[in-house]
Amino acid sequence: MALFITPWSITSDVTPEICTCAPVSGDFWVSSWLSDRILTLDQAISAMTLDEILSDPDPVDGDTALELAGFRAAELGLTLAEVVVRLAVRVAQRDEYLAHRPSGISRTGRSRVFTHTCGATADRRLSAVEPDRDCHC
Repeated sequence: MALFITPWSITSDVTPEICTCAPVSGDFWVSSWLSDRILTLDQAISAMTLDEILSDPDPVDGDTALELAGFRAAELGLTLAEVVVRLAVRVAQRDEYLAHRPSGISRTGRSRVFTHTCGATADRRLSAVEPDRDCHC
């Protein structure tokens, strides 16, 4: 588990959630799963850490993980139960989106690159290779 922190975003190698910095002020952050709140940098890190802790299906020490999660939730002014509900709603929203996503869009939301038999590639989201028009193989 690792957080990647830049001046404008905080991402994770475990969870698809993200925190972004307000482009105008740079003083406040917004979390994708806690979008109704304005966060400080420390709170944004807590939000991402909390999501990582709760995303680990098999923690080394479950009791310690839950205790740490409770502390991180309190830093955000939430109970652990409220956090679990909010994150479960986000998972359900992602699942709903992915069930109805356009073809060519991967589970991460990024477009897939397709390769035709002649070796031509195309980004499905932008312009897919159409063999009868673009390909001469």
